[in-house]
Amino acid sequence: MVVLLGDPFSRAASAPQMLPEPVGVLGQWLPPGAGATLIRSVSCFDGAAGAGPALTPTVWAVLGLAAVVLDGALRARAVPSAPAAAAHRPVPAG
Repeated sequence: MVVLLGDPFSRAASAPQMLPEPVGVLGQWLPPGAGATLIRSVSCFDGAAGAGPALTPTVWAVLGLAAVVLDGALRARAVPSAPAAAAHRPVPAG
């Protein structure tokens, strides 16, 4: 989603207001659009209104980390406990 929608919707070469209304807003909520807006606000406007674009990649990073932790927890929970039960089974004499 970031590559397919973020790059064209970021409107990094000009203002995001030049895009149709829902597309420009969506582009600013994705990391490429937020990064371009942050660079523009820091380099041209002395950081004015840079808090929102700086917060966007942070939110994406937190969501990604939460997804990784949740996936690890679900995988650990789904592992059957059969190897532990097999260790306590008596070995047949042969």
